[in-house]
Amino acid sequence: MIRMYQILELDTQQKQRAALEVSMSLAITSAEKVSKRAGIGWVLLDENSLHIHSEAIIAGTNYLSLTASINRYAHVVHTLIVTLWPLESLFDCEELASSLVESSCQKIIVPVMDFDMQSFRASPLGRWQGEIESVDFLHATRRIGSGLNMVLSSHRPWVSSVSIADNQDKSLRLEDFRGEFGFVAYIDEIAKQSRAVVYSPSQKGFIEQLSDRNYANEYQEFYEATSIEGMRTLLKYFASEHRCSVLVLTEDKMQSALMENKLTDEVICHLPIHDKPVSKLTELASLPTEGWQLNSNTDIGACSRLILMPEKSQDAHTPMQSH
Repeated sequence: MIRMYQILELDTQQKQRAALEVSMSLAITSAEKVSKRAGIGWVLLDENSLHIHSEAIIAGTNYLSLTASINRYAHVVHTLIVTLWPLESLFDCEELASSLVESSCQKIIVPVMDFDMQSFRASPLGRWQGEIESVDFLHATRRIGSGLNMVLSSHRPWVSSVSIADNQDKSLRLEDFRGEFGFVAYIDEIAKQSRAVVYSPSQKGFIEQLSDRNYANEYQEFYEATSIEGMRTLLKYFASEHRCSVLVLTEDKMQSALMENKLTDEVICHLPIHDKPVSKLTELASLPTEGWQLNSNTDIGACSRLILMPEKSQDAHTPMQSH
């Protein structure tokens, strides 16, 4: 009989652990849907590890959303699973602490990379006396946290820079390819996951193709940059406002400058089909590709889309086909 109880207890623990892993995956997926580089997601569970609520925001927006979720389910929530430890720069931690103290929440589960017990106890959230558990979802949480990491470490956001490259030295614009199937939708998806769009004067016409709001439901803000110095100033400004993910629309010259100055993290380059297929980066004559890796090469109607990542990037060996 004792043996049977032990088996049942073990089975229950395994089910609870499986439920927690599914819930963390849901939180990560929710975060990725709003921003693959700057999303924050969370899931609320009841005392039986059953799902109550899930939500996600783009980092730096809707700083009271997590508190509102706790308040809404204050009497039934038992566990909060969140993809990023609540930082005072991104959340109203005083309000969140008050809500947690007054709620039935007994446990918070966070990724191991984001949790620091000493900092937690020194923060306003230290007033909440529940259990803290850190779990290892390092690869997934590193990806969605890469924008915030860039802001904290390099004082600029994650930058995805989109351009048209032409080995025949012709002057082309992104707007010239807007009729190709999926061309605009792909770039617009990146824009909706970002908190600003910066464009070179030559690409100004293309911004009319983009949505006027991002996934945080903010009106999208558009900025023109005419030089690498101007671009650097804008990126520093975005970091000061905790805008962790930005889209840049540009041409070869600025794209090259961004790469040389380490001001872009993901180069999305389009080549017209009159150019021969690119099988290695040394054939892409218009860009300084040393230290970069070709992650994917996809035909998009009259052009090919090449995605380049720095060789030392966490994503350099994990080709991304879409955002």
